[in-house]
Amino acid sequence: MMKKIIVVLSALLMFSELTHAAKIKVLRADFRERPPLMFLVNGKPGGPLVDVLNLVAKEGGYRISWRKSPFQRSIKDIKLGSVDIIPRVSLNEEREKFLHFLGPVGYRLANTLFLTEAALKAKISSYNNLYSLVVGAKRGSFYFEEFNNDDSLNKKLYGHYSAMARALSSGEVNVLAVIESDRKMQEQELGGAMGSQYVYADYVHVRKEPVYFALSKKSPYANQKDALNSTIQSLISSGQIKAIYSRHNVTFTAK
Repeated sequence: MMKKIIVVLSALLMFSELTHAAKIKVLRADFRERPPLMFLVNGKPGGPLVDVLNLVAKEGGYRISWRKSPFQRSIKDIKLGSVDIIPRVSLNEEREKFLHFLGPVGYRLANTLFLTEAALKAKISSYNNLYSLVVGAKRGSFYFEEFNNDDSLNKKLYGHYSAMARALSSGEVNVLAVIESDRKMQEQELGGAMGSQYVYADYVHVRKEPVYFALSKKSPYANQKDALNSTIQSLISSGQIKAIYSRHNVTFTAK
């Protein structure tokens, strides 16, 4: 009799655990390094945006499953619905066709700098000076409206920072367009030549960009976009998102 009771209790416990597991909502999220908002900490995703999304998920009863992925792969997969959400995606009309934009979760400086040889530094003091040069840029990156849409500029696009560095070193381009948040990665590719042979031009395009989480319209949680947005706004109002940014020594700008 006792054995039967033990068997029944074990079965009930197993059923309870399975039922609980079935209720767990897993958000598949992609991560890429974008200091100071996202970076690796002991080999794992870290930074204010990672912490914020983890908190948003917790508040909504989700668990995040993180994957490190290059941005182009992430965009391809989120369009198909095999990824649910990506932190820090710029909003544009084309992406709105397949993404819901949650937030903004503050704003970031998205200034565009222009990296060139020391001899050209002072000669690039305005946007118009770029027309006489060959400008290298990263394929798929949004710099600013005028630059991205200007077909009169002699632009050459590259898939990687290493290819951009080689193009500048070889003289294939005269100047590289560098988004503020990408400058560390671009500088690493130029190594010891940074600051001596290669410097930033006097001209800087200043832009402040809203920071969004992008939710796939094909995600099983796409219909929860309003609830997730409500959670984000609540965390902003309570000061919890600002506190997360502060822990990482990153300035949080609500507007």
